[in-house]
Amino acid sequence: MSQSPTVSVCLPVYNGERFLVQAIESVLGQSYPDFELLIIDDCSTDLSPEIIERFRARDKRIRYLKNAKNLGLFNNYNECIKQASGQYIKLFAQDDIFHVSILERMVSVLQKRQKVALVSCTKGWVGEGGERIEATNENALRTLRPFDVDTQKPAEEAILDSFQRFVNWLGEPSTVMFRSEHKSSGFDIRFRQIGDLEYWYRILQNGDYYFLSDELCRFRKHEGSTTNRNGRSLSALLDWFLLGSKYRYLIPKQSEPETEDEFAGRLTRRLIKTIATRFALATENPQLDTAKVMQQLTDYGNVLSCFATAPDTTRNPEAEYKVFAICALREGATMHNEVRFLQNQVEHQEQQIAALQSELDDVRLAFKSEIGELQATLTQLGNSLSWKLTAPLRGFKRALK
Repeated sequence: MSQSPTVSVCLPVYNGERFLVQAIESVLGQSYPDFELLIIDDCSTDLSPEIIERFRARDKRIRYLKNAKNLGLFNNYNECIKQASGQYIKLFAQDDIFHVSILERMVSVLQKRQKVALVSCTKGWVGEGGERIEATNENALRTLRPFDVDTQKPAEEAILDSFQRFVNWLGEPSTVMFRSEHKSSGFDIRFRQIGDLEYWYRILQNGDYYFLSDELCRFRKHEGSTTNRNGRSLSALLDWFLLGSKYRYLIPKQSEPETEDEFAGRLTRRLIKTIATRFALATENPQLDTAKVMQQLTDYGNVLSCFATAPDTTRNPEAEYKVFAICALREGATMHNEVRFLQNQVEHQEQQIAALQSELDDVRLAFKSEIGELQATLTQLGNSLSWKLTAPLRGFKRALK
């Protein structure tokens, strides 16, 4: 292997024996040969080290390092990024599988399109046994394949769209590649779930986003995966507050100027609406004291203050839950009042429609009565003696015409 490979494939490992063989084989079988596979083990207690050693003995492109202590996933990714020596960085995960041409296709994009800072691709979902898993809703479909054709998007447009949808369709570590010169300090470890999305936002400060529409990666979904564990945690949803606070300048304002409270309230309302199917919030109580809840919120001051910490500061889950709960109650109360107002409007309109319907029924009955009277008069006239006696005269008149 050359001293400076074109691509560094970064694979952080922790107790990954179950799927690690398939993951490594998918890298070593690439059609693009000029890469290093940098594997850093995070103090695994299973057979992962033995598996890695066997592969390293067979292929010199593997560079294997071990952490002295367990760092955790994002810190281990950061160590991989720090140690990477390639011109381009391709992240990977121990559960996932590369298509044979993913490196070749992505290197080609970055070499030919100098304005592109981040390239990603369509991914497929597979289960524990490799069986294909189909997406069942619009958001899931968008995360798998956001565009039907190869697409280049301006960075600000891609960032704003993903944030407004609360969906990371830009890609996961296994689907993206970027230039080493843009790697900065790596992942912000304050994030629980969407640290990758925040990292893509930073990389995109250097250029455009490019999407390859072919499926070049398979992402494994199983109960033990970090994504599954974090996705079930409410604290992971609070990442969106932290993301919003860091990139607030990219989010259109609803008013000028907009305070921290107003911004947090707006973000909360949209977040509540997005996760309403998963979390039941207290919005059904008509006796909810909105003023009291808003006063509680004011007492806490800046609702984003618990996030304004240095990157290496431990987050305070209790404080985060409290802030989120207060925001949710305040916005829930406001939403409840708005719903009640709309319901009253609907009831008023329904009453107006009922009144108009009643008037229409009265008019219809009146017309029906008048038509009946006219029909009776015509029948009576047709049966009268005078009508019958004058029939020859009417016939003669028609003949003259």
